[in-house]
Amino acid sequence: MPEVHGLRGFAVSVVVLFHIWPGLLPGGFVGVDVFFVISGYLITGLLLKEMDSTGRVSLASFYARRANRLLPAATAVLFLVAVCSFRLPASIWADTADQVLASAFYYQNWWLADQAQGYFSAEDAPGPLQHFWSLSVEEQFYFVWPLVFLIAGRCAKGSRRSHTDWLRLFVVTFGMISFAYSIYLSHSSPATAFFATTTRAWELAFGGGLALFPAWLNFSAATRRGLGTAGVGSILMACLAFSETTVFPGYAALLPTVGAGMVLVSGAPGRAFSIPSLLGARVLQYLGGISYSLYLWHWPILTFELVRLSRPLSASEGLMVLLLSQVAAHLSKALIEDPFRHPIRSHDRENRSLQLAVACLLLSVLSVQGVRYQVSQELSGGTAENLASRSGRAGEAGSAAPVSTFRRAALMARGDVPDTYKLGCYASMGLSEVLKCEFGDPSAEVRIALVGDSHAAQWTPALRVIAEKNGFHLSVYSKMACTLSDLTVTTGVGEFPYTSCDVWRQNLLSELQRTRPSLVIVSQSRSYRLVNSPERGVEKANHLASRLLVTLSKLRNEGLSVVAIADTPRIGVNIPSCLSRVDYKDRDCDQASAPLLESLDPLKIASSQDSDIALIEMNDHVCDESTCPAMQGGLVVWRDKHHLTASFAASLAPDLERALRPYTVRASPVARR
Repeated sequence: MPEVHGLRGFAVSVVVLFHIWPGLLPGGFVGVDVFFVISGYLITGLLLKEMDSTGRVSLASFYARRANRLLPAATAVLFLVAVCSFRLPASIWADTADQVLASAFYYQNWWLADQAQGYFSAEDAPGPLQHFWSLSVEEQFYFVWPLVFLIAGRCAKGSRRSHTDWLRLFVVTFGMISFAYSIYLSHSSPATAFFATTTRAWELAFGGGLALFPAWLNFSAATRRGLGTAGVGSILMACLAFSETTVFPGYAALLPTVGAGMVLVSGAPGRAFSIPSLLGARVLQYLGGISYSLYLWHWPILTFELVRLSRPLSASEGLMVLLLSQVAAHLSKALIEDPFRHPIRSHDRENRSLQLAVACLLLSVLSVQGVRYQVSQELSGGTAENLASRSGRAGEAGSAAPVSTFRRAALMARGDVPDTYKLGCYASMGLSEVLKCEFGDPSAEVRIALVGDSHAAQWTPALRVIAEKNGFHLSVYSKMACTLSDLTVTTGVGEFPYTSCDVWRQNLLSELQRTRPSLVIVSQSRSYRLVNSPERGVEKANHLASRLLVTLSKLRNEGLSVVAIADTPRIGVNIPSCLSRVDYKDRDCDQASAPLLESLDPLKIASSQDSDIALIEMNDHVCDESTCPAMQGGLVVWRDKHHLTASFAASLAPDLERALRPYTVRASPVARR
């Protein structure tokens, strides 16, 4: 089927080019959607042919073929990534182990979807196995789809409809439900929508529909040639017009999905090859043949090179990655894929395939345990507290700690988060409900409320220390990437309004009006995207500040005292990854403070415009006159690119307590009387 080989070669080419040179094809990620359509088309056609000829589907034979086809090459990649993971920053070793396991058992997409809604999501560099998310979607489809055929066969026995009629009904129904859900989730929770099987199933169903509704077989050669040309054009248009800001999959995925379908329609079995000459080119036919291995190998090779360089690839380096990926794919196809894909015929082939699958999974699990053992060995050297006592202040003369100390600290820093995350009271992007964490004395007369986004939540450890020391009660209300400014911002993907943030903000005001805390402490990130707004720089900061004053005025009009904590800098470097690099040298990760502290902060602007809003500036304790250090007092300052670690934030409790004392004293019952 040359149209399939050519389309596969085209799809893997745009994906690889997008990964190596994102600016060249900013929408090259749609190549994955093309693969989904191809998979749905081929697997449905294969199962339909078997059912038409035998009246049944052999699950054992189907799964045996899938195991032989997919597991050996995938296991080779997983094993080598696990073995080589110690060349990666130690801070991502544990995640790499998790991803090896998630990839081996094909739930990587759900693991990533969960991470995307967590507190690490957008701040971490992609892992060396992130590309397995699409393979996980396909494998989940391969597992479920034969069962749908069995159900259709059972339904056909008790009705006048054939199994094909029932299959068509199921495919159309599943496809429409999945497409509708894809549109909904792409807007309400775009990070999850990108990885979820439920939002991608319609693309596989669309490919399956082409096999179940073969009316296109009767199209003329000219019609099919026109459809093929239009299909290639649609995919190319998506590659060039889409970008990381496109709300995806949703409606946008129709363009590459339907385009892929038109290409498949252009090449009917038994007819002249009528797709455009582009896909018939020998190079694309060759790439189509090695597409699976090329997809498997290119991403780990690329990520390891990016880690080695600590910067974007140059043109020559990108070409080298491309060449190494092609060589690895060619060898993988010849030495691993083909021998297992076409095994020696045996009457016990299903049992041999089962043994192969078990062996592959065991090898992956063993490699995971090896990585986890190394992580445990690194962590056994100490905790954050004893690291602090042994290391001193990083960067001070004569206090340079051994690299192993920095590595242990970095391993812990990434998970060194406020209790609000662990207790489940940090509202994710899809929630508008006001969740609350409570600390300290529940019967205290001084009741403090901390409100805002993750940059507010990062002060929870320090405020908890203050509350428990002084007998205060602390309530924390926080929501992911949600501004207190009274305006609609985007979800961070495309220009879609972050409406759950607007609802949460109103609910928060109602909650504060009801509970009436003695003191409201606000903080938030200085960086937000506004919906369809041309504002930039000072103009945008002033707009955020003016609308922030609207929200804070509502609190003050209720008689509530408001104090703001200025936003911390966006350090711009993933500090745990930097500290745990194999080639790390003392102070390599420190950043110049001047450009970071000069960034516009709407909270500061708002407080300068309204004298009733007190501003507490803690950045003097985070950075000094010249540097924002990666470590202080043996503690890692940042858990990612712009959030403080919980341990470091807690260490600032005495300084924050002194800054807050005038306002907590004023909030006490004695002062009020």
